[in-house]
Order: sequence, then structure tokens, then C-alpha cells
Amino acid sequence: MFNASDNIDEIKVLCSSIPNCSIIKLNFNSGVAYALMKGVHYAVVNYRPEWLLFLDDDTMVLRNAVKTALTIYEKTPINVKRIGLIKLSTSDGDCKIYETHHNAFSGTLIKSHVAVKTCCRVNFFLDQADHDLYARVRE
Repeated sequence: MFNASDNIDEIKVLCSSIPNCSIIKLNFNSGVAYALMKGVHYAVVNYRPEWLLFLDDDTMVLRNAVKTALTIYEKTPINVKRIGLIKLSTSDGDCKIYETHHNAFSGTLIKSHVAVKTCCRVNFFLDQADHDLYARVRE
């Protein structure tokens, strides 16, 4: 999903080397909330994933970060498995589960059925949209 990426040719080459990768071109600068909403619905309809990973163009994910997060999630006792999203972070190098009230989209691993219900109000922009997503997931 891109609005005005200046490295679109590089993105196309990368996407062509990854299975189940699609590029959706938006013809206007829609803002992150609209782009994510379109991407979530496209991914769910076309790929039916259990989880989605939201990334900005400048976010780098450590090798095996998603696998590590999902392994921790799978080992979580069933009585606390109401987790709808997981924030991948490298701020302190520690892998743990804790409650967060707000954060940024990028680096968020979210259950696809939760994303469909909560992402995203298109009249919100940047930080408003980030905080809104986390608030709606908490509901």
C-alpha cells in the first residue's frame, strides 16, 4: 500500500520476490488511516490471514520478531488470551506481554478479525488514528 512513495520501483521488485505480496496504489495522499483500512480489507478478502503486521516505510523489524511474538502468544494461558494485538518493539530488547493503552501503528501485529472491526476511522490523521486504534481494540 503506498500513497506517494519515492522508492516505488524498489518496492515493486521486493514485492515480486515475496509470495502473497500485493501493491495497492492509492491515487491521492489519503493519510495512514485510510490506507490501512483499504489494506486490511484487501488482505482479509484476498489472503484470509490470522494476523496482520502494520509497518511504516521506515520501520525495521528484527529477524524472527513476528515468530517470537507469536510463540509467546501461543504459550500464554488461555484465560489471558484475549489479546487482540501485539506491539513489536526493540526499545529494551525484552520480550514480554503487558497491557498498553496507546501506541503507534507501525510494528503492530494485530489479529485480522480485530483489525477489520477497529481499523480505521478515515477522519482521523496520524497520531489520532494511532491512539484511536488502540482505544477501539481495548473496547
